[in-house]
Amino acid sequence: MQTADLIIFIIFFTINLIIGIKARGKRQSFRDFAVGSKDFSTGTLVATLVATMASGSTLFNVVENTYNTGLYFALAILIGVPVGLLLTSYVIAPRMKSFLQHLTVADAMGAVYGKGVQSIAALSATLCSVGFIAIQFKVISTILIALFHLQGNTIIYITIFAAAMVTFYSAFGGVKAVTFTDIIQFITFGTLLPALALAIWNNIEEPRNILSSLESNPNFSFKEIWKWDAQFTTMLTFIFIFILEKASLAPEFFQRMAMARDIKQVKSSINGANMIFMFILGFMMWIALLLFVANPAMKGSEVITYMIEEHTYVGLKGFLGVGIIALAMSTADSVLNSTAVTVTNDFLPNIKLIKQPSTEVASRSTFVIGAAATILALSIQNILSILLLCATLYMPIITAPILLTIFGFRTSTRVIYIAMGAGIITTVILMLFFPDVNNFFPGIFTNLIFLLGSHYLLGEKGGWGKHAKDASAND
Repeated sequence: MQTADLIIFIIFFTINLIIGIKARGKRQSFRDFAVGSKDFSTGTLVATLVATMASGSTLFNVVENTYNTGLYFALAILIGVPVGLLLTSYVIAPRMKSFLQHLTVADAMGAVYGKGVQSIAALSATLCSVGFIAIQFKVISTILIALFHLQGNTIIYITIFAAAMVTFYSAFGGVKAVTFTDIIQFITFGTLLPALALAIWNNIEEPRNILSSLESNPNFSFKEIWKWDAQFTTMLTFIFIFILEKASLAPEFFQRMAMARDIKQVKSSINGANMIFMFILGFMMWIALLLFVANPAMKGSEVITYMIEEHTYVGLKGFLGVGIIALAMSTADSVLNSTAVTVTNDFLPNIKLIKQPSTEVASRSTFVIGAAATILALSIQNILSILLLCATLYMPIITAPILLTIFGFRTSTRVIYIAMGAGIITTVILMLFFPDVNNFFPGIFTNLIFLLGSHYLLGEKGGWGKHAKDASAND
């Protein structure tokens, strides 16, 4: 590692650590640790939403998949993500006024369907989130290995150091530390991506021929991609997946909504984050297109390494490293905090390990979760497979029940158990016997069918509309 690059890393880590520690303040209640005091500005919420969505794995997936499949993947994500966020902003959020008092998705579910459902939701969210945190830690070590050719035990030490720093300020400062470090990380990667795209552009011998080079490949031709074939149907599938992913109220996303003062601020924050996130995705895709023009003969897994080896130099390597690390850290700390709150508020009290949630227990939970994610990060080989596994641990179990609850549907607790069980069983069967299938989508559909079907077949009280308000959820 060159001295200039090392200095850049030291400055970046030091700034994040100082801000994370100072954000705590003198006294902090558990609610402050979890969602703050609802005094965040809309701009701050926009920044932390973008920083949470724009992960290190996002950069890897977008660059590699755009390089491999061109417009098929690019259009899927550019259509699916904003539509999902618009649905959340204009359809889901306006119905969440009574839910914003809750700290977590599991907390909201527990208020309607009892402690058993709350515990299952908390366990599902925790398992999913630990895997996702591990992915971000893995991205940090992967990019540092590629940048500085690290080997042996150095890789382990670097991964542990980065994970420990994120865990420390998350445990010490709570959501305020996470939010204000997210702003620094947002500025960092928001500056890096355009700079990196410009550096690659300058290295291309004939930049004027970029469009003609792309159009000569069917994957990048608007005329070719509209044919009804396997790639087109895959694109449609991914559009629905991205819509569902952004509208499924992931634990950390629900927490960001709960940090807002009211529904109006929730909508403004999501809409602002939506626009900025589209620009970020656009720059990631532009980088992939430039790399394709520079060298169209690579495998997708080789693209990031090629970008580092051929299009960076001393100084820029350091900025690239902290930029990608900022992407990973901004997501890892958000998910780490929301997971610690979930464990402390929704799981430990229900299994009688603690009497009530507290800041001290949440801090200890943060360290345990961070350590578990670090161990998993050191054993991860395939980032994409772990990413899909994380989705299967949450969406087939929680997505349908929480969305139906928000839209006013009420049923009995036993129906929720049946639906969750059906989602779990479907997912496990598909994982064991059909490993190539994206099993979280069938799992969600099965959960929904069993939830509605069981409700009406068993003749449960509740249902849609005003009757849902009076329905007993714990029959």
